[in-house]
Amino acid sequence: MVKCMDINEPSSKEQLRRLIVVLLSAVGCAFFVTGGALYLYSPSGQYVVEDALLSPEIAPTLSYNDTNVKTGSDSRFIFNGIQFLYPDEKEQKRIDVSLRTYERFYEIIRHDKSLLNPEPAVLNLFQGEMASLLIYVRTESHAEWQDETKLFESVNFTHEGNHYRIKLHEEKTPLEWVYFYHPDIYKKVLSIVTQPQ
Repeated sequence: MVKCMDINEPSSKEQLRRLIVVLLSAVGCAFFVTGGALYLYSPSGQYVVEDALLSPEIAPTLSYNDTNVKTGSDSRFIFNGIQFLYPDEKEQKRIDVSLRTYERFYEIIRHDKSLLNPEPAVLNLFQGEMASLLIYVRTESHAEWQDETKLFESVNFTHEGNHYRIKLHEEKTPLEWVYFYHPDIYKKVLSIVTQPQ
């Protein structure tokens, strides 16, 4: 019996061509999706405050293991409070900051994006005495032999009032500080933390 060839059936060359087109389309699609993701999520080294600073919702539940200087081994650390230090005339003033007040401050800056390459003039603004918002942790156990309080995160504000920086609490990053611009941020934070709580 002689097998008749269907004239509608593509030849092997045509099938190979279609396969190559499908493969190239898949590769092109992968490049397009990857490029879109890189553009949207901008892996440029830029930070958003809410990704770099402890949120007020997480602060009261903060609990992690870290090295305890007193014991030389790991201890459990928990949130211990927030303070604002600022120069006033010839002395440094210290104010305890409630979580509610911290939340008001956080809401103002949470969407700020860091400066990609801060100029030397901006970096020089952080020389000398400045205001700082400090977040502290302490050991979960109050036993005297291991009781330790230490700084978890800090935010510094310049005297010119428009720039601030956040010290990153990350082990695997070449950056220590991330710099931000927000008009009149020093006046805003000072107004929030000095109001009666």
